[in-house]
Amino acid sequence: MESGLGIETHDVDGVAGACRIVLKGPLDARTVVGFKSDIYGLQQRGIQRFILDMTEVKYVNSTGLSFLINLSESAGEGLQAVTLVGVQPKVKIVFDTMSVSDFFKTAPSVAAAIQGLRQSPAPKPAMAAAAAAPARPQRPAPAPVVKREHSSTKTGRVSPPTDHKPPPGFFTRLWRRLFGR
Repeated sequence: MESGLGIETHDVDGVAGACRIVLKGPLDARTVVGFKSDIYGLQQRGIQRFILDMTEVKYVNSTGLSFLINLSESAGEGLQAVTLVGVQPKVKIVFDTMSVSDFFKTAPSVAAAIQGLRQSPAPKPAMAAAAAAPARPQRPAPAPVVKREHSSTKTGRVSPPTDHKPPPGFFTRLWRRLFGR
C-alpha cells in the first residue's frame, strides 16, 4: 500500500480558473506538505476554484482538514473555492464531528461539480491574488501622545491606555464554533 498522497490535476473545460484534483491516499501532516505546494503552484497559475475528487481518500486528520478549510476560504468572504466529490463515509464523519461541512460545497459527481462551477460566478482576480499572497498584519496607528502637567516621566509625555483587542484567529473562531464560547 502506498503511504503518500497521489495527486492528479486536470483542467476543467469551459470553466476559467478551475481545476479538478484527484486525491489518492491519506491527507495528513506528512502528505499535506506536498499537497500545499501543488495547490500554491496552481494558484500562481491563476487557478482559483478546485474540485477535489476524494473517492480514494480514506483518512483526513486535523492538519489536512485545516488546509482544506483555508483553501476553501481562499476565494474570499462568502465564496467557497472548494467543491468536494466522493467523500468517503469515514471522512464525512470527521467533517460532521468537527462541524466543518459548511466550509465546503459538495457534489454527487464530478459532472455535477463542473456544472455547479459553470453556474456560479468566479471570484474576482484581485481577491484570489490577495488570498494567494501571505497576508501582512496591519499596524495600528500610533496612539497620540498626550502632554500632561504632572507626569511621572521625565519628558512629560504619557500615552493614553488603549482598549485594542485583535480579532480572534482561525483556531479561536473554530473553538468557539465547536464549543460555544
